[in-house]
Amino acid sequence: NQIRSVAETSFLSPFGQSLATHHQVNNYRYLLAAAMAFATNPRLGFVMVHFPVPHPPYIFNSRTGRFDLSNSPVAGYTDALVLADRSLAQVRRAMEAAGVWGPTAVLISADHGYRSTVSVDGGRIADRWVPFLLKLPGQHEHYEYRKRLETVYSGDLLLEVLAGKVATPTDVAASLEGSSR
Repeated sequence: NQIRSVAETSFLSPFGQSLATHHQVNNYRYLLAAAMAFATNPRLGFVMVHFPVPHPPYIFNSRTGRFDLSNSPVAGYTDALVLADRSLAQVRRAMEAAGVWGPTAVLISADHGYRSTVSVDGGRIADRWVPFLLKLPGQHEHYEYRKRLETVYSGDLLLEVLAGKVATPTDVAASLEGSSR
């Protein structure tokens, strides 16, 4: 594959999907299986999963439902969001089936915003924004925190959840407001 790699990039290949794209598909499948195994294991006290989606190279084609996307550096991002959503749904369904969804804290966030937002939506989404969704053990009601949030405090917040110091959405808000000072 060394000779082939000279003729392609992770986005563009005269051979269809690039080697980097094939590698990304394999990594994703492995990570999804591992995430589902770890997230459904009630003996584990803490699991952190970093999915390789929606990072490029983009692998998922939402129109076909398969990993056959290639050569789509911009449009592939929206398909990758669909894959991220489906991945989270699969993990949640597995956790529900294992009976661990209810008593588990789940944080969904990202390591950075979309850096090329102008190419997708004309720049309406600030590239510094990242998703931040936290479900606490036993939480069933929606709570929206509307103040500015620095995700750098996620680690401290999760430690407080694990220690039992933060158990309600109101506790989360108080913790975030105390951290941002």
